[in-house]
Amino acid sequence: MSNVRYLNLTREKRISGSIVPYEINIDGQWVTELNNGETINIPLDYSKHKFYMRAEFPGSISLSEGLVIPEGVFDHSLYCRHKAGLTKVKLWWEIDEHQETLNNQIRQEQMHNTAIIKEINTILASIEDGKMIGCRDYSILNQLSEDAKKSPMYTKWLESTKKECFSMALKQYMDGKWGYERLFMPIRDLCTIPELKDSCKKYLKHFDYYMMSKNAVNSVLNEDNPVEEIIELSKGSRKINDHISDELSKALSCVSDYYKNGEIEKAIDSLLLVNVDEKDLWGIKRLLILSAMTEGATDRESEKYMVVKQLYKTVYLLLDDTKSEKTYINTVDEIIAETIRCSYTKVYTKIDDMLDEFLGYTCKMLEISGSQYNILQKVFAYFEAYEQEKRILENMVSNCITRSSEQEDRLTFLQKGSYNKYNFEDNTSQESDYIEDGNLKYEYRSVNWDSKKIEEYFENLSLQNRAVEFPFVVREWNKEVSINTNNFNITAIGKLISDKFIENYGERFTTRLGTSKTMDNYSEPMDTISIMADSDKEARDGYSWIEYFVTAEKINNKQVAFAIYTLYFPGFDREVIGAKSVIEKNKICVQKINLLKEKQNPRINRMIQNVNNLIIEVLENWANDENKKVDIYS
Repeated sequence: MSNVRYLNLTREKRISGSIVPYEINIDGQWVTELNNGETINIPLDYSKHKFYMRAEFPGSISLSEGLVIPEGVFDHSLYCRHKAGLTKVKLWWEIDEHQETLNNQIRQEQMHNTAIIKEINTILASIEDGKMIGCRDYSILNQLSEDAKKSPMYTKWLESTKKECFSMALKQYMDGKWGYERLFMPIRDLCTIPELKDSCKKYLKHFDYYMMSKNAVNSVLNEDNPVEEIIELSKGSRKINDHISDELSKALSCVSDYYKNGEIEKAIDSLLLVNVDEKDLWGIKRLLILSAMTEGATDRESEKYMVVKQLYKTVYLLLDDTKSEKTYINTVDEIIAETIRCSYTKVYTKIDDMLDEFLGYTCKMLEISGSQYNILQKVFAYFEAYEQEKRILENMVSNCITRSSEQEDRLTFLQKGSYNKYNFEDNTSQESDYIEDGNLKYEYRSVNWDSKKIEEYFENLSLQNRAVEFPFVVREWNKEVSINTNNFNITAIGKLISDKFIENYGERFTTRLGTSKTMDNYSEPMDTISIMADSDKEARDGYSWIEYFVTAEKINNKQVAFAIYTLYFPGFDREVIGAKSVIEKNKICVQKINLLKEKQNPRINRMIQNVNNLIIEVLENWANDENKKVDIYS
């Protein structure tokens, strides 16, 4: 029975009139009798009641005075008795003053508690009303009176609030409704409560990592050269234990067990990675990228990738709470890892799906910085995901994200959509510089390229975001000469050429003897005389980007094959060196090679012809000296 209080009646024990019961009337109803020396408890509700007694003594009926019992929750006690009078027996009652004193004390205490509860609730309402979880600042609880702070009600509120906060966060996570994007929010509120701040601040150890700096979503790779980092990463250890600490492994494995066993605080400790260092969170990012490189190579590697991916998704569980269905927020490193996997087949459909969520929600809601766009753009370019790269660049434009002039050029280039992958494999395997094992490398095949092929070649380089420094053959002259080759000496020929150039051009040209090698996979090093106008003046005002190779190959004991190559050398072209973007560098190369091949400039044509004639004259004189006037023009 709820809402019950009691009227306690105690009757004096005496001999006279002891057999006469007192009849008890409550609210006009005779409800019970009170016998000699007896104590009874009459249940009452909390409303107001009227009480009086009646006793039928021999010769008279006695009635007591009435008593109004006020509404409330308190018990009341009366001492009841009778006394013989001159004409009739008098029946009366006395209030138990001790009980009333207790009631007053309780009443005062309740009023005090009510005032404290009102004080607490008023402040809580000002904190919570209209404010979402994660945006509540409980620090103003410092304004509570000392009585309120020390009250059992406030202590109970602190305990229940902490427990409810932990339980709610855990349940939402275990039910798959919250990721780390929400987990820290109620904990952050909890840490603003003055009495809980010190004990709960450990749970915000990684709050900045996940929520403020956005490092959970950001890539572990460096913005300046993410591709080089991927290459370096591939050379390191591939063991899981070298990238995932024991503390992280334990935290990931214990959350569920603690939750099932009702060990709420231990579960929160594990879930919020209290005992895990931030470097361990970076480590699993590297491991995901690393394991994507070898996924599919063997069954074991595939299984390892799936294990790493599941571990990663546990640590970096982030959800898009704007969707009715469960939608994961993909981090930048997840997109990179999937790009690496897709690069083997060059099918990037999965990446498009990931970018839909990343560009449509993640970047906007989490305010992802431009550095992450830059990283993805460079990774997509390297792995030939050109449509995805274009999406990133277009999104940077539409969202007013800072872009370099090179990125602007690259977007324009990609938006043309006219590129193809002609000879693409050849370009991919070639290094950009022009020295390899002491050999001067050069592209011989370019001598036979038409303008369309030249453009395609350099557009493919632009696709790969590459520029090259090695020279390209634009013209050639060949002649086989029958002479006695017993005294064949390429060094002597080089000396003759050097002397002739000094005689005719002074210090304008430099002649060197070395070895050269064509870019194809079947080339062997060949002794080569290189001639270059590389003086400071020529580099500034002339054509230092035009070089000449002379080779003299002994075919047999009676024949020598002479060749003169005119080459365009991007690595010595100041215009190329000064260009701001790869695309601009490659455009200049196309223009210069076409200029030389199509003989568009009369001055340059005349210079090339003069140099070639001078070299041929030296070769003719050498051959004549060796074999009695052999005409190498015939």
